[in-house]
Amino acid sequence: MRVSKRALKMIQKEYSKLAELVAKGEQINHSEDCDCEILLQFGIGCRHYLARAFYEGIPIPITLLHPRWWLGGPPIPVSATK
Repeated sequence: MRVSKRALKMIQKEYSKLAELVAKGEQINHSEDCDCEILLQFGIGCRHYLARAFYEGIPIPITLLHPRWWLGGPPIPVSATK
């Protein structure tokens, strides 16, 4: 699956922040209650969501990027507000 360059740059920056914090001895845990700007504003996994992939040494799941960042991804439905 292909992803936009802008999304890759943003998630790379967040991953680098995570690596810096871990190198300083901080333990970053996944949090469902995260209110990081990158997650809320852009739909891109923040360091809290990237932590599992980082600690387990696995590839970053595509699900940590909102489908709007996927090239050739599914259509995004517009929800009606009442």
